[in-house]
Amino acid sequence: MHSFLIAAVAFLSYTCGAPADSGALTLNESNPEDSDESVETSPPIDWSSGYWITTTPLPPIVNLPDADKAALCQFLGSFEAFRMQHFAVIWAANMEFLSNAEKHFAKELQEEMDKLRNSPADRKYMKMDPTQANAIVRNATAYKEFVKDNVVKENTLKMMNKIFEGLQAIHKEIMVGLSKAKNSISKETAESEKKFFESFENWKEPNNDDILDLLNDQERKLKHRYQCSKSLILRKLF
Repeated sequence: MHSFLIAAVAFLSYTCGAPADSGALTLNESNPEDSDESVETSPPIDWSSGYWITTTPLPPIVNLPDADKAALCQFLGSFEAFRMQHFAVIWAANMEFLSNAEKHFAKELQEEMDKLRNSPADRKYMKMDPTQANAIVRNATAYKEFVKDNVVKENTLKMMNKIFEGLQAIHKEIMVGLSKAKNSISKETAESEKKFFESFENWKEPNNDDILDLLNDQERKLKHRYQCSKSLILRKLF
């Protein structure tokens, strides 16, 4: 059980260890009294805060037709929902991992120990010299630790596969939203913003970091480039 907890905490620390800067991810207003049409911007971030930041300069502001601007800003506004889904995928997989550990670890451990002890043919899966494998099996403490680590690794792999499947589903939703935004704008705007679309279209097999890095980077740049207002960002595109 302790090994399951360590594995889960370690994985959470790895996936969520780099805190996102609240200034970079939270939309900021230049003045609290501004109207709803105030443009959303992201102020410079102080390195001394200890948070990671992107130092890529902001792109130049572009004037777009109102309808095109609305479609693109609405797509950018959906990024917050995608980030929430990303968190939910990782959290749910870890909670399932811990729940299964609580309910099934002892049984799985015993079954694995019995299988290897009673079936020498299965010892080839220990991936070591047969003499070393037999020595481990004969040492009760070493054998139990070996099998326990094996059970934890198998369950950790299942958790990571579930996270990967969740990330693929998020990636698919992002691409659907991108396609709808692209089909809602003029050909001229689609051509001028080609690099924006390509940054997503060239995205094949996203991993945990890829999704957040791309969403955060593009949101920061393009809310400035398109001068998106809160009303456009909050309006639903789909």
